Amino acid sequence: MIQKKILPRILIIDDLFGRIDPNGRNHERENLCGQYMLKDVTDDDATKNSSLIVKHPIAETVFHRGQTPKRSNIGETVKNDLEGTLEFISKGWDKRSDTQQPWSMIFLDLCFHTGKVTPKSNAGVPGMPQAHPDDSNHNHYFGLKILKEIHTRYPDPKLPVIILSSQPKEEIKRIYSQFGALGFLPRQDKDVNVQEMERYINKFGLIPDPTQQIVGYSLPLLLALREARKAARNRLNLLILGESGTGKSFLISYIKNYLQRENKDNFVHVPAPMLGADLWRSELFGYVKGAFTGATTGKKGLLKKAHKGDIFFDEIKDMAPEVQAGILTVLEDKKFIPIGADKPDQVDVRFISATNADIEAMTMAGDFRIDLLNRLRQNKIITLPPLRKRQEDIPLLVNKFIEDAEAQTGDTRNRQIEQDTIVKILNYEWRGNIRTLRDCIHKAVISSEVEFIYPHHIEIPEDEKAYKITITSPKDGEQIITLLPTLAPEILVNHLTPEQTDYIIKTKIKDSSIDDVFIVKTLAELPPEILTKHLTSEQINYIIKTKAENFQLDEAYIAKLLFALPHEIITKYITTEKLIHIMEHHQIERSKKALTGLLPELQKAFGQLIGNCGKTTFELYNQTRAISILCNKKLTTPQAYDATKRIYSVHPETYNNFKNNDEITKPFINKAEEARGITQVTNWWDK
Repeated sequence: MIQKKILPRILIIDDLFGRIDPNGRNHERENLCGQYMLKDVTDDDATKNSSLIVKHPIAETVFHRGQTPKRSNIGETVKNDLEGTLEFISKGWDKRSDTQQPWSMIFLDLCFHTGKVTPKSNAGVPGMPQAHPDDSNHNHYFGLKILKEIHTRYPDPKLPVIILSSQPKEEIKRIYSQFGALGFLPRQDKDVNVQEMERYINKFGLIPDPTQQIVGYSLPLLLALREARKAARNRLNLLILGESGTGKSFLISYIKNYLQRENKDNFVHVPAPMLGADLWRSELFGYVKGAFTGATTGKKGLLKKAHKGDIFFDEIKDMAPEVQAGILTVLEDKKFIPIGADKPDQVDVRFISATNADIEAMTMAGDFRIDLLNRLRQNKIITLPPLRKRQEDIPLLVNKFIEDAEAQTGDTRNRQIEQDTIVKILNYEWRGNIRTLRDCIHKAVISSEVEFIYPHHIEIPEDEKAYKITITSPKDGEQIITLLPTLAPEILVNHLTPEQTDYIIKTKIKDSSIDDVFIVKTLAELPPEILTKHLTSEQINYIIKTKAENFQLDEAYIAKLLFALPHEIITKYITTEKLIHIMEHHQIERSKKALTGLLPELQKAFGQLIGNCGKTTFELYNQTRAISILCNKKLTTPQAYDATKRIYSVHPETYNNFKNNDEITKPFINKAEEARGITQVTNWWDK
């Protein structure tokens, strides 16, 4: 099976490239994508209307203006939007879905033009405002405000940021360095090419393995891959640590792919156990002709074969003491003497070592030389995370292993994995890591003649059954909390016991202090009934107050909670305008019983709105129109009639306007009149 190459996913925050012009295009964005070989995957009209095709892109790119509105016409005012920008960043970082690749890197502009779009400014660049004098003052750069917030909100691991700007670098390089930006790409410099941007992405970006030999988007894995690319760029010795089955051999292959030397094929793999006490010298150093009986020809040793390249010692924990001493000598002197030779051979080789053992403990016990260890970890230790520390990658790994097993057996069923099956797999720690999980999935594929893999098809290995995740202690609870965001909502509801829910809620929500990431990824996926059962009224108040500050933030979450919250909380924290907007734009599928139960609360909220006759007729028209749309789409017929009566009684002019002019509400009102008559409607209301 041909694997699709996975590209880095970058975010460019820039007012010029992120906007949509009045014609639904952005020619400047197209030019930038052509210059830097970027594939535009932004979900907006400018991307949909673009005719640009980049054949060999270096990255998938999402553009964000950082301002409101995104599409600006003559006469409209463009404003910087810090909170909206940070929320957009968050959706691709800490609030992303399990299968969504996180931002590999952010390229951030400095100067964002604000103000009114005038005929003159629109003639220069369509949709761009005339700009305020402070916009180009380096002390007021909006881009630096965004950078400071990124630095504060995402300290560990840091979200990689590169400044992409046409502004002077010198006057602000100290500031952007202070807040974590890793470099500066001058946009106006025509000599800066695609290789420069690609260099930044490869050096600092959190990017997955493009070949998908190493599968996953979890941050611990992406950080390890970044360190591996860094190691490939230098000649310092490297030590790789990781439990058995975590994929150390795949990481070695990954490093080999990124080696930049001309003779990168000089890569010699040496399993340490094969270097026995009798043969290690001849294997590593080689020998000359006549060195011993039977040496009719000379033999080049493994170190000489790796000259100007790398030698990889696999499982150094099994290295005999005399081998350790011999390798230490080579590390110190950069030379060795082949058996039977009169003079030493010089060697230039980088040592890469790997082990699944606690090598530090071995040095303390005297089983491994500390001086050798210090030499082998000259560069930096790369630790591959165990599978239990990157559980969000398990669904991706399972699908990969299914595809691999089918390819090996020539099976073309294209099997699908059921969510219940994923839950069963996630209930275990997989101490054998990727290797054990792969063997388990392969066995399920080979032994089942089905197209859908259910839980009973998965046979958990005996030595893994002892490591089932259960909530019996705070430590176990934290493991469940880590696991939860990877599951589908219905799985959370069906498989969490009340005790588990109790524990998680009590652990994560204390003294009205809400973990936003946990709320968005987990609690927001649970039915409101569960939330209101376990949350105190103070906690509910806090959630709504936090989430309702900007009604465009997490609307779906608020919409779900509306069905379970008392009227007092709704009216206390959510304005009626926000309530209508949320209900109109989020078609939450609920039973008629739930809608009926909500109706009295809606009527109270609508009464406050419609009864406010101080509003202009135009405002009232828009708001009552939203109510009628809501009633028409969401409520039963009697409930819709009741809403019609309310509109007519408060403002007959608006009612008639709906009836005669509004295409959406006209059929609805005519139906109400046919059934009960407008006279009956008014009489009912008067009563």
